[in-house]
This record gives sequence, structure tokens and C-alpha cells, in this order.
Amino acid sequence: MLEIQKKLTNTFYSLLALPATAMGFALSIQIAVLSWILNSQYGLDIHEIGLVWAAGPIAGIFGQVII
Repeated sequence: MLEIQKKLTNTFYSLLALPATAMGFALSIQIAVLSWILNSQYGLDIHEIGLVWAAGPIAGIFGQVII
């Protein structure tokens, strides 16, 4: 272990984790709000909403393989 690594404190690691925590929080809010909109305005049930959220990653997986 390097000397600089031994000097890093828990406060440093806490500050290092803040951006990832904020992004996770923002993503959770986005999913909750948009799922509610899909349910209330478009009448989708929970299984159909799951398919909507999975469509993007699945398209990315297949698209990368095809291209």
C-alpha cells in the first residue's frame, strides 16, 4: 500500500461516494415518477411497466451484438 493511501480518511471516502449516491437517488426518483405516469395516464400494470423499463437495456444488448 502506498503512503498516500494510508493517509486517506473516512471523510475522503464519504465525499468520494457522494456523486454516485446523488445519481442513484435521482434515478430512483425518475423511475418512481415515470412509473406512476405510465400507470395513471396510460393504464399500464406493474408487469408492463417493467417491460417498458427493460426495453432500453435489452435493445442496447441486441443492438451492440447486431452492429
